[in-house]
This record gives sequence, C-alpha cells and structure tokens, in this order.
Amino acid sequence: MIIIVLTTLSVFVSAESWWNNDWDYRNEITISANKISEDLVDFPVLVYLESGLNADFDNIEIDGKDLRFVSNGTTLDYEIEKINSNQSWVWVKLPYISSLEDTIFYVYYGNPNSTDGQNVNGVWNNDFLTVQHLEEDPSSTILDSTSNGYIGNPYGMDSSNQVNSILGNGIIFDGSSEAIDFPGPIDPDDYNEGFSVSMWVNPSVSNKQQELIGWMEDVGVWGGSRLGLQNDGRIYYRFATGSSAHAHNDIGSYFPNQWLNVVITHNTSVDRMYLNGVLIHEAVSGNKALDKPYFSIGSNTVHTAQYILNGKLDELRILSKDLTSGEVSASYNSDMKTLLDFGPITQELPDLAITGIVYEPTNPQANDIVQVNVTVANLGTLPISSFDWVYNFNYGNELSNSVLNSGEEVMITVEHNYSYGGNYTFYFEVDPANNITEVNELNNVLFENIFVDGTVDLIPSIVSLERNIGVSNGTNSSNGTDPRNVIFTVMINNTGNMHVNGVSYNMDFGDGTGYGALISENIDAEDFILMNVSHSYSDFGTYEVTFEIDNLSLINETNETNNIGVYTAYVERLFVEGALIVGNTVKIHLFDWNNPFRQYALLASRSNSPGTNLSDGRVIPLNRDPLFYKMQYNSTNLGFVNANSTLDGNGEAIVTWNIPNETSYEGKNFYAAFVTYNGSMSKPGAIYSISSAIPMGL
Repeated sequence: MIIIVLTTLSVFVSAESWWNNDWDYRNEITISANKISEDLVDFPVLVYLESGLNADFDNIEIDGKDLRFVSNGTTLDYEIEKINSNQSWVWVKLPYISSLEDTIFYVYYGNPNSTDGQNVNGVWNNDFLTVQHLEEDPSSTILDSTSNGYIGNPYGMDSSNQVNSILGNGIIFDGSSEAIDFPGPIDPDDYNEGFSVSMWVNPSVSNKQQELIGWMEDVGVWGGSRLGLQNDGRIYYRFATGSSAHAHNDIGSYFPNQWLNVVITHNTSVDRMYLNGVLIHEAVSGNKALDKPYFSIGSNTVHTAQYILNGKLDELRILSKDLTSGEVSASYNSDMKTLLDFGPITQELPDLAITGIVYEPTNPQANDIVQVNVTVANLGTLPISSFDWVYNFNYGNELSNSVLNSGEEVMITVEHNYSYGGNYTFYFEVDPANNITEVNELNNVLFENIFVDGTVDLIPSIVSLERNIGVSNGTNSSNGTDPRNVIFTVMINNTGNMHVNGVSYNMDFGDGTGYGALISENIDAEDFILMNVSHSYSDFGTYEVTFEIDNLSLINETNETNNIGVYTAYVERLFVEGALIVGNTVKIHLFDWNNPFRQYALLASRSNSPGTNLSDGRVIPLNRDPLFYKMQYNSTNLGFVNANSTLDGNGEAIVTWNIPNETSYEGKNFYAAFVTYNGSMSKPGAIYSISSAIPMGL
C-alpha cells in the first residue's frame, strides 16, 4: 500500500543559492580558519585554476571574460594576471577572512555571452603603492596594477627576458646590463604609518652582490635605499638619509636557483624581514629615505654590472602599511597555492537526493504493517516539477502539480506488510529511469535494513541415505565406489513465522565421529531446506545417526526440545538402487569382497526375527515369508531375479527385484538378508558371511 504525503519542508543546504542563472558552472572555494592566524580585511588571494584539477576549461571562455567570484551573493573585485587554455592565475580581493570560521566564496563560469568583469584597481586599492606582476613582455613597458600608474621602463631588455615564473610569468636579469627603471619616487606619504616591500626572487648565483630594488637620488648617482643580495649568500637591506645609514646585513641566507619570498616591513619602532612567510630578523627602526626621485628593479640607477641581478624576479609589491605577520604568512600560503581548498565542479542543475528514512513501528513484528517515510531533497540549483520513484519495485511519482525548489524536500510515505520476521532490505530509488539530468546521479538510491521480529522453530530430520553404486574391487576400488561411503539428506523445517539467516548444526554419525558447521543459507519462515552431508564408514553395520540443529543455542525458538533428528543407517553388504514402490524395478547390490565366486542367497521376510540356527552358533537371520513367497512366485512370475547365484570375481552381484504392481503390497515392510555359503547353508561350516536384516518398505 502506498500513501503519498506531500509535505514540503525546508532543507538546510550548506551551499549558497545559485548567484546568476546565466552562469552554468561553479566551484566552492574554502579558506579554512585553521590556516589563518588573524582576521584579514580587503585581502587579495591568488585563485589558481587548472583543468582537471579544480576547473573545467572547456567551459571557460578563452580570455576568462566569464569568470566571476561571488561571496554571499556579492561579486568580488578580481584581476586576471594570466590565462591560457588550461590554466589561470587570478587575484581576488576578499573583504573579510575570519580566523574563527571558514571563509567560503565561489568561482562561476560558463557564460559565453558575458563581458569582462575585472576591476583591477579595485583589487589593489587602499594601501598598495604599486603592484608589479612582471607579467608583460619587457620589450615594452612594465605595468602597474594599482591606479597610481607607476610604469616601468626596461633597460637593455627584450622579449627573451620574459620567462615562466613561480606565478605566471616573471623577468630574468642577466647580471650585467639589464634593469627596470621608474621615473619617479615610489614611497608612502607618511613614514610613521609604515611601509612594506614584498617580492619573489630566484638568483642564479650566490657569489655576487646583486641589487633587487633601489631608491636613488638620480640616474648614475649613489646613495639612497636598497634591498639586495651579498656576495657571501646573505640578504641585506639599507635605508639611508643623507650621509646617515641604517643597515642590516646578517638577516638571512639564500641558495641559487631556488625561489625565495622576501618581505621587508617598517614602522616607527621596528624593521622586520620575512623569508617564505617566516619572520627571521627584526631590528630597531632607523631613518628611511624612500622618497628619492628614481626607483629601479634588478639594479640601482647606477646600472653598474657589479650590482645588477643575475636571476629572476616576480610579483613585486610596495605598500604604505606595515604588514602584520598574519598577513605575510597568508600571502605566502596564497602564492604557494596552499591557502585555498576547492570543492567539486557543480553545474546549474537539479539534484534529487534521498536524505533520510524513518519507519514505524521502529521494532516491527511479523504481520505488522510498517509505514516507511522517505525524505527526498533537491540539493541542486534548479527546481523540479515532477519525478518518478520506485520502492521494492512498486512505482510511483511525485510533485505532478507542484515544484520542488532548490533547498527543499518532500516526504514520501509507503506502507508494507511484512508477513514474516527476519532481516529485509528496503529499496527506494528516485528517478529510476534517469529522466532528469542531475548534478549527482549517485545519491538517488537507498538500501535500508529493516529487522522484523517473529517466532522460530527449527525441526530437523534425516530423510534418506545414498551410497556409491557400481562395481568396486574390495577396499581398493577400481572406480572409486564403495558402499560404505554414504550421503545423508537432511531436511530442516522452520515452522515459525521468522526467517533465519544462518544456524549452527552438529551431526553424530554413530561411529564415534561427528561433524559441525554453520548453515549460511537462509531458512524462510514456514519453509524448509535440504542439505547433504557426506561420510565414510570404516566398516559395515547398523549406526544410530543424530542431527542437531542450533547446537550452540544461538537462536531463541518457541520449542527447544525438537532440535534433534534420529536416523538408523544400515551400512551393509547389500543396498537398493531405485525407488521401493509397487510396479517398479530396482537393483539390489550385494558385496562380499572377501569371498569371490561363492554361492549367495538373498532371503526376504516381513520380520527381522532370527531364522535358522547353525551348528557354529550363528543364525541365518530370516525365514521365508508367505507374502513375499507369494510375491516372488505369483502368477506373473515377478519378484527377485538371480536371488540364488554366485558372486563374481570381485565378490559382487546384482539382484533384480520386479516389485509386483499390486496395491495390497503398499505399506508393507520387508526385510532382506544376504548370505554367502558353499554347498548347503545347513551344512556346518558352509556359511562364509551373513549380513544384517535390512528393511525395505514399500
């Protein structure tokens, strides 16, 4: 029975609603709070996108014009430093990054009709004096990303000086005749508020004094302030006013052909140097002279080969503020692409998902009607007007006259009657035919285990015994057959109303041996299973065989006294091949391997009482029975064929029994015995072997 309960509820979906339906794709970007040591305000971060890693460049416009960065429904200022067919380096300014909770924003793309959304100056406003990405071909001018317009003029450079760098492109200097000059001072308005210098450098040699940046009085004139590398592998900075100087020379070391992030900060009391985001040196602040009319990168304005950089520079920034250690560390991690975590690429699509299941009663009993409530949510961004569903192969549909919007859920209730106890798998699937294109097709199926309590009563019985049939050859049979190798067929009946999933058993073969194991097969309520157990007896005889179910007492049954089945196994020198029913023909196999070529007689009676007493104390077990005699010699001459004959060379024989087709014989139980002898059975010493009396019921 199916009951549709159309109850639409709000779903608390972690993701923001889709910003603009004209954009088809987005990625969630997270800055974990544990990566931030202090709150950051108006902070630019590097968003590095790569095809196959965190973006689908097949759906990004070649120039990146459709890129948008959104936080809480508001677009963010960004600058594309570099983009190609499978990579992009984009600077995005975040208004606020918390150190207490994760900061989440999104990159959107997939709109070929969009226009360029960059606001470069908006990314680098406020405290940034200049931002030199050094991305351009140095055969022309070097651009400033801020609105201050500090344009660099390459000296002695051409397009070959543009190289791949740690962040997009960079500039390589030859160490002899190349620099970038700026025709004006780059300095803060108020030194008391501090300033900072940040850059990436990769020197080619360590045995040369090299200028990284310098503020000079004039072209070709010494003096001023500078940051550089010593010829002994140390980094230094020197800020001077007139003839006075303040220098720090032993503040860090470097190695050739390795990228190094260098940051210098100043306030009224202290100067600090950071290498790769870590503070390595601080000293009492001295006089500063950054207001010199000329500024150079990779050299000073003297352009002396002795002081020109031999190596690469990238991402130079000068700020009119004293960067904090938290800002320096976050900026370094951003450049190293370790600050951001990207979620999966999502498309503007609906997403049906099974988000919950509740069933009542919570502890169902056999024959209970169980009400199952399944919650289906739309975790996607587009609404769904209708959808199909199926439970345990019963089909239905939902929302034919309504809409399941993004972030909403609906409850579907079905009723199912569990007639029997046991473990059941409840199956539910939405959109089974995949008629709806979804963000995620893997959350549409639910398998829920429901346990239904009930009663169990296991009753075992051994119903039959089979033996190997065929010619043997003593104990070393030529074809592997031996009548002492038997197969028991056991029936286990479950009369309760609860399914059983696995049960232990033990079987005693009556010869001092036994066997125990676990039945893994499910035994359904009010049903039975058949199983076969093989055994090899060492000798002929009659054995009392028992089979005990749940011998470890792990199952609570309504009747614990009927768990043992008893069976008498006749493992004798004779056995019957075929069904013992009137009108049938069966074969009776005889074995006496120790006495080949001996006479034998197959005797029959309706009683297993002893027959003839022999002089040596033995007894021929059976006397002739009138009914069997009548059967043997009735008018149609049916009955035993070759009941008195000679064993073959293997000590074996087969007697055919043509059972008369007379209803009066049905239900009769005959006994048969097998005797080997020589001459006359009554003669003393003539009997070689005597079998037990074996029942053969019709």
